[in-house]
Amino acid sequence: MEVKMTNIISQIADVPVRSRILLHHMYGAIDAGHAGRLTLEQLLPSLPTERVVTFDADKLVDFRARRPVATLSQWTLTDMEPPEIAIDKVTDYTGQEILVLHGPEPDLRWNEFAQVVSEYAKEAGIETAINVLGLPAATPHTRPPLVNQTGTRLDLLPPQDEQAGIMQFSASMGMYLQYRLGQVGIDSIGLTVGVPYYVMDADYPAGAAALISRISDLTGLELPIGDLEAASDLISKRLDQEASESSEIGGVIAQLEQRIDSLDISKLQVGANKEKMPSGEDLAERLEDFLAVVERQRSDSSEPEDVKEERPRGRHRADGPVDGPSKSS
Repeated sequence: MEVKMTNIISQIADVPVRSRILLHHMYGAIDAGHAGRLTLEQLLPSLPTERVVTFDADKLVDFRARRPVATLSQWTLTDMEPPEIAIDKVTDYTGQEILVLHGPEPDLRWNEFAQVVSEYAKEAGIETAINVLGLPAATPHTRPPLVNQTGTRLDLLPPQDEQAGIMQFSASMGMYLQYRLGQVGIDSIGLTVGVPYYVMDADYPAGAAALISRISDLTGLELPIGDLEAASDLISKRLDQEASESSEIGGVIAQLEQRIDSLDISKLQVGANKEKMPSGEDLAERLEDFLAVVERQRSDSSEPEDVKEERPRGRHRADGPVDGPSKSS
């Protein structure tokens, strides 16, 4: 590819790049259940990858906000892992190549960054761009996560519940890129998975599994999902046990189940009408005990070894968000 070098790109690989799909998730904004992050943690280490673009983090990232991750072993600093923004070429099980943009949201130069990504995507032949993330929802962990879709044109949307009125909110880089990619003629969509409110701050692999399934349905790609399903089963059993030990928690989950089961599936998309959702005040009060249990569980350092072994692993899990492979495969 002939791509104009800019001062926000530090390296472009001299390899042929031609793909119809761009998948992107940049951490820093809301991502309930870390669903977007876990999606990349599942795909990047599991499939053949090759680094094709590395952005200059010094030009885009405030290192005091995204501090490098240090590794200390036997009182010796053995590694220093700075924040990294990159595009990888990833090959699915059938040999189809996609591009994956990942890393922290830039703190600076959003317009320039979006322009460079858009130009690169057009030159690479990208036809569809997909942004992924999780959003908190009034849904129980005992029901399959529901994925809603946003787009830059109405014809990109499947049948789903009508949005009530106009919403305005602070945009993430993922949504900003979604808009800018749409402006250059790329079919640009966003997939948001509903994550139970009471686990929104913890890893919720069922959300990532639902996102990968939807990506496969939309694109025809064959992508790995097994690790996430195994981890989902473990977490679901743990939450079931907590619910069985508390009649109050069990009652809240039962109410959420009744609500989901009583509505048509089209009414269950993330972003449904407010009158269909419990009030935040009521939900917070009734889930207070459950949140406390989950928080204690997350901070418990004596986690059973079988849970540790089954949890999906990414290459970067130091302080939360995945940053993709540190080196080209």
